[in-house]
Amino acid sequence: MDLRKLEQCMTEVRRTVTLTGEAWSQAGSMFTRLTRLLPVQLEEPEPIFEPIKPAEMERLAQGCAFSFSGLQAPSIFSEESERYRIAAADVAAATVKVTRAGAALRLAENGFRVGARDAHEFASALIELNQLRRELMQKTVRACVVRHTLYALAQQLPEQLGLKWSG
Repeated sequence: MDLRKLEQCMTEVRRTVTLTGEAWSQAGSMFTRLTRLLPVQLEEPEPIFEPIKPAEMERLAQGCAFSFSGLQAPSIFSEESERYRIAAADVAAATVKVTRAGAALRLAENGFRVGARDAHEFASALIELNQLRRELMQKTVRACVVRHTLYALAQQLPEQLGLKWSG
């Protein structure tokens, strides 16, 4: 008797998820018809973190030493490069977690579609992936800031950002 109730509940959950997906799709279509935009066009691109290669790091250290006089330059650059190293490692670790969570989500979704997993597992995997993506984005932004700080210390930030000096 309890098994029959559980099957009915699972059937209802699947129906609700299907109806919600259809409503979401219709809302997206309506949005596109009214605005001539796809919903994804409203999203800003995620920040991209590009690690600094060792030779480039050495060049920045020399640029920083040239920019600052006295003993403070190596100390300042050393502190910032350590912050950079930690931030880069955080981005790398968070990227691995997002990749694993994405694979887990695909498994949960496929299992849900064939009835091998319930909606709760699918929803949990989706929530976890979104949380990990948010954490990755935050860590990426922090790493980009520290990266730009190193270029600023070496007085190379304008060139790094593709800006030209006028004058």
